Amino acid sequence: MRTVGLKLESSVFTATMAKIIRKYQELPISQIKQIVSNNDYVYKCDIIRANGIKTLLHVKKDLSKEGINSYIYVEGKLTSEEYLNNLLVSYKQTEEQVEEEMDREALLEDDE
Repeated sequence: MRTVGLKLESSVFTATMAKIIRKYQELPISQIKQIVSNNDYVYKCDIIRANGIKTLLHVKKDLSKEGINSYIYVEGKLTSEEYLNNLLVSYKQTEEQVEEEMDREALLEDDE
């Protein structure tokens, strides 16, 4: 599994951080505090999960609205929102191509 994750710039825990993180994950506050203090990922998912990537971007946006800086990592390397947005576009295009191909195959089977 290739992981994409979100880390906070600060390792100083705040209630605002906990509130935002709990909006997306059901974690005890003590665990969130430990994650923040250890500079671990506050949210992570498999890079091939489009919904997980979308959620990560929402978490980042919510944190940013509160003035909390965060950084995106893919396999431990710093990356950008643009990279993830490009991945999402690519996943959507692939999904559409697969659907079109399946529709064509279904039509060919109907013609036989």
